[in-house]
Amino acid sequence: MTRCCQESDSEEDSLLDTASYRRSYREIPSARRRESPRWRETMVRGNADLTQPQEQTALKNSVLDGVYAGLTGSMGLTPVENPYSPQQVSFSNVGTFSVSFPQNVYGAAISVVLNLSGECMLLWTRDVPVLFCTLISFLLQSGLTIYIAWMQFDEAVELGTCSLGGKLFVRVSCITVFTMHMLGELIELLDMHFWLNMFGYSHRHKPLKIREYSHHDGYLVNKPVTGLTYLERFLLYLLIFTPKLILALGLLIFGVPYIAYAKTNETLLLNTVALLFVAEIDEIVYKFTIPKMYRETLAVPPLGRTDEERARCFEMFVCGTLRSYVLLVILAFVVTLLYFFWCQN
Repeated sequence: MTRCCQESDSEEDSLLDTASYRRSYREIPSARRRESPRWRETMVRGNADLTQPQEQTALKNSVLDGVYAGLTGSMGLTPVENPYSPQQVSFSNVGTFSVSFPQNVYGAAISVVLNLSGECMLLWTRDVPVLFCTLISFLLQSGLTIYIAWMQFDEAVELGTCSLGGKLFVRVSCITVFTMHMLGELIELLDMHFWLNMFGYSHRHKPLKIREYSHHDGYLVNKPVTGLTYLERFLLYLLIFTPKLILALGLLIFGVPYIAYAKTNETLLLNTVALLFVAEIDEIVYKFTIPKMYRETLAVPPLGRTDEERARCFEMFVCGTLRSYVLLVILAFVVTLLYFFWCQN
């Protein structure tokens, strides 16, 4: 009997430890708990000792364990770690203000330039095909964009008018969704600019290297330890950023009348899907032509900024907490402007 009580005391002492969250209070049979001297002492004192923070924590853990034990106890599951917030884990991994690199053929081309190391095998099996696929994607998108723009000025093409082109709700909805997607493409390009803007100047090319730093507040921040030469930065903006920006703006400006001049509701939907297809060609080419193995070698982690770097007000304003509200205002302004510009008659 004494041995039973001693085992019971040791089990309950483990529950009173705030770091012990692995076992449930319900795992100890109620009969053995009542035989414990501490149980009788607690009943006599009227649970007065529960005011202590350590015992309150043990009681709280026992209640939580009891809830989970009711669901998972029959499956033989036992809690292993303390509960955690996925949101806090995400913030801890990428930092408070992080900028991610887009997964498309243009991002892969930039990653190829940053990771050039002079290895012949990677040069001919990964780098050259990626740059070639980027060129193919640009030619396809630019050709279809020019065709769509030419349709708005070609008198031989019979177009409808905004007043006769289906219902107003369907037309405005299609234009809004398309504009939302194209603004997302422009914001993606802006993220690429902010991502590259974290790289300093380097007098010669070095393969990309990123170091993880720990902040005193507990989260981690990725920072580049290599830089870009002036020639590399100039070529990236000239050959990748500028063409993608022109394509996105051209498709946005001339895509709205391509939708608005449709004569029926079905044509409105079909034209919207066609424009979204043109905008997604870079991602289609990226997934089709670049093997998954090489896509993983070109993947780069998000780079982050700390709270002390809030001095970059424009970047924090665009990439931070106000970004969603700013984009909604810009969306309403752009949709209204383009709609009345092309539908003024």
